[in-house]
Amino acid sequence: MSGALSVSVAAGVPIRSAVVNADKNGTRLLIAAPGEGSRIQVHGLYVGADGDGDVTFLSAATPLTGAIPLYDGQTGRTMCWPISPDPEAYWIRCADNEALNVVLTANCDLDGVIKYRIRATAEQ
Repeated sequence: MSGALSVSVAAGVPIRSAVVNADKNGTRLLIAAPGEGSRIQVHGLYVGADGDGDVTFLSAATPLTGAIPLYDGQTGRTMCWPISPDPEAYWIRCADNEALNVVLTANCDLDGVIKYRIRATAEQ
């Protein structure tokens, strides 16, 4: 996969990449539900907003974060969740077979990349 991290962690489960290109005002799909018995774990993220607004990450419809402001009063700004050297560390994770979604408010488009793994729900 283009742009994918070349290392594998946690018993050979590779880190994958997903492009973020979410339009303003609403709930947008970032990563599709992986199937029964699996969940999405986000290990890293780098996104930028092109205007004032908030972003909330969801497991399907359940909030995983509060509303995160992505603005500086004049132009959008970036947000980075670095990948930890601990292979088991993650920032957020979805419930079994749930998609990773984002809610954007106002005039905030979101673009960037997410680094994630699909893990068996039984592993966690």
